[in-house]
Amino acid sequence: MQKFVFLFFIILSAQFKTADAKENIVLTIKSDVEPKINQLSIISNQEGKVEKILLKEILSNTVQVFDICDLQKGIVLEKQSGQDVAILKSVDFTPDRGGQLAIDYLHNGISGNRRFVLIEGRYTQSGMEVAYNGVTVTKANVLGNYVFGKVVGIKEIRFYEN
Repeated sequence: MQKFVFLFFIILSAQFKTADAKENIVLTIKSDVEPKINQLSIISNQEGKVEKILLKEILSNTVQVFDICDLQKGIVLEKQSGQDVAILKSVDFTPDRGGQLAIDYLHNGISGNRRFVLIEGRYTQSGMEVAYNGVTVTKANVLGNYVFGKVVGIKEIRFYEN
């Protein structure tokens, strides 16, 4: 199974390793609930326009690839027990200018209460970056919402510059 995942990753990498494509890690995401690290990356063409979004789970070497148009319906970043725990959405993101992004997250799985946090995908001379409250961020920490010692959702998502 590990060979298959590794082979899939090699094939996927080769698909994007053309002279025209560039991968840029825009956000590293950690959680206090489980020991995994995710990287959110974008693939841009030679004009710098975003073509794909990649979600890599580092410890398990899994990669999910999404088209930029998937942002309108929502990209599921995390799913647990059949529920979409975190979804990345945007109604105004364009491949050449970026735009506002919302991370819609499950705050309480018992009540179904959801919350969201707004971030911005924006272009700079060095490429695409993520900003929270106008400040460039590269890391996010997801804090679990606990009831009687059990995780029922996400309490909050904190963003950091470095």
